[in-house]
Amino acid sequence: MTVDVSVVVPFFNPGADLDDCLASFAEQTLPAERFEVLLIDDGSTDGSAERAERWATSYPGRAAVHRLPASGGPARPRNTGIRAALGRYIQFVDSDDRLAPDALRRLVEVADGSAADVVVGKFASDFRAINHALFRETVTGVTLADFPLMLNLTVCKMFRREFLDHYAIRFPEGPSYIEDQHFCLQAYVHARSVAVVADTVCYFYLRRRTAGHNHGDTAIEPREYCRELADITSLLDGRLTPSRRDVVLTRFVRNEMLGRLRGPGMLRYDADHRRELAGELHRLVTDLVTPGVEAELPAVQRMQLRLLRNDDVNGLLHLADGLERIRLRARTAEPRWQDGRLVLDLDADLVVDRRDGSPGTDLLRLESTGDGGWRLPQWLAPETEASDRQLVRADDEDLDLDLATVAFVDGQLWSTTSGLRLDVVDGVPRIRGEVVIDPGTVRGGRPLDRGRWLLRLRVAFAGLSKSAPLRLAPAGGAASVWLAAGDGGLGSASVYFTGPIPEGERPAVELDIDQSVAPLATHAVVDGCRLDADGVLTIETSALRGPDADLECGVFLMPEDDAAVDARLCPATLRVTPDGAVVRATVADAPAEPDEWSVLLRIGPVGGPAPRRLGAVLRRDAAGNLSAAREIDEI
Repeated sequence: MTVDVSVVVPFFNPGADLDDCLASFAEQTLPAERFEVLLIDDGSTDGSAERAERWATSYPGRAAVHRLPASGGPARPRNTGIRAALGRYIQFVDSDDRLAPDALRRLVEVADGSAADVVVGKFASDFRAINHALFRETVTGVTLADFPLMLNLTVCKMFRREFLDHYAIRFPEGPSYIEDQHFCLQAYVHARSVAVVADTVCYFYLRRRTAGHNHGDTAIEPREYCRELADITSLLDGRLTPSRRDVVLTRFVRNEMLGRLRGPGMLRYDADHRRELAGELHRLVTDLVTPGVEAELPAVQRMQLRLLRNDDVNGLLHLADGLERIRLRARTAEPRWQDGRLVLDLDADLVVDRRDGSPGTDLLRLESTGDGGWRLPQWLAPETEASDRQLVRADDEDLDLDLATVAFVDGQLWSTTSGLRLDVVDGVPRIRGEVVIDPGTVRGGRPLDRGRWLLRLRVAFAGLSKSAPLRLAPAGGAASVWLAAGDGGLGSASVYFTGPIPEGERPAVELDIDQSVAPLATHAVVDGCRLDADGVLTIETSALRGPDADLECGVFLMPEDDAAVDARLCPATLRVTPDGAVVRATVADAPAEPDEWSVLLRIGPVGGPAPRRLGAVLRRDAAGNLSAAREIDEI
């Protein structure tokens, strides 16, 4: 049978992280005979090569280990893997990462269906920033000339092997900071068809948990780094139209050049390294940044460029500090459910921590240009020109807004953009809108996996990029849950609020799918309760909602003060509607003692989640009559 994919894994002293990587290959839904695994050892000394060989013996003919002298980087091992590969496609995987179970099957399906030379699978990470704007929808047949492929230049993608051989696309061997970018840019420049898979997470970038460093953690040597940048940008010469070359080159200027001069890293550099790096980048931008490139830069990067051209290192440091003090503050009114979809009314703004360290924040205010336009405030970079700070259009310059639903366990992220807008009100940028999240479809058209999901608002604006957890506004209300019964049993999507909560802030809003965090009954806030003459206890809650259904439940009466009396299980029903839920339990045969009973609720079958206190009590008066009350009424 034809080998569809050769998975190439370079490694050097990966420790136990390699075991997790290898385990992900055994989980693939692509039939095992249709892919091979090539493990390329770069002179490991920790026993990893021997462990890899033992693993490979379990897959004769489908896994092999190649042992090389240490080269100091992944370039030579990856080139070795390309030469040894038998598959129609090559998928690169780093030894401390893993593939999602359906990755190879889905990538091959898309590649074959679109005659793709390169397939970019959706990434997730537990530590690494990923530009998720690239993964809003699955696309095929795109090229560097008509799609923003430059948003991702990491090499852990799928490439057609004949395509790599035809254009002699290989990694530059020897020590390198950006061999990934060099390889990917060659591929993008030549590719006639590129596909982006956005409906399935294919690849997990994972922080090393056992030994060593993630590749790229090492500090750069400025002169060598800038030499590599100059070499890689020369790949564009004569390959693209001048205007398209400027667009592509802008990515390197923004990220690999100016990106080194902002963020926490810029603030941590020692003074000598900062001066040397700025000096090398000053020479590089003088040669590379054309008026066309400068025109593509948003305001923050134009400010950086002005300061760099002026060799103003102190100004660059002042700007980097100012940018780090800007934070996003994101809040929502009380979340509500509509037909199983979570509706959030968002209101967010950008605030600035005070430079003197005094408590509190100030709103970020733009400066008016006097003709209806806006520019970033001068205090960020006093030595820049007004034109450097001016926004081309306040409502769309470099603007990208989304509410991200992020898996707590592995960082997979799904974006919702509809409903968000940015307005400038009296100079204050505000992000507002009604956002609807459907837990049944937000994950690329499929339901969210069981577990805890964080909600984060992300804003890219004028060259700034900020994100923040979505928090409950001061007037926000109680947690709530959407219940549904199907062939798979009882399902639920709960909204709950969590910490840690910074001083002066509100709880964060999160999603709990299918009882991963707490039994459903903890959400059943009592709106009202009563006990009729026939001994039927009726409890109403608007916090539990769902499609019209009768669900399995149990109501327990727990003596408040008499431990010698056993709890009593009462016959009960749970009726759920889109507007709320009603619990009815028969308690007519309650014993004469004790005088007070707490009401507990279990949602789900016997043997499922433990019952939880419902916030209602039964109380017997002096005449021996029982009545029901909400516990909150007694506070």
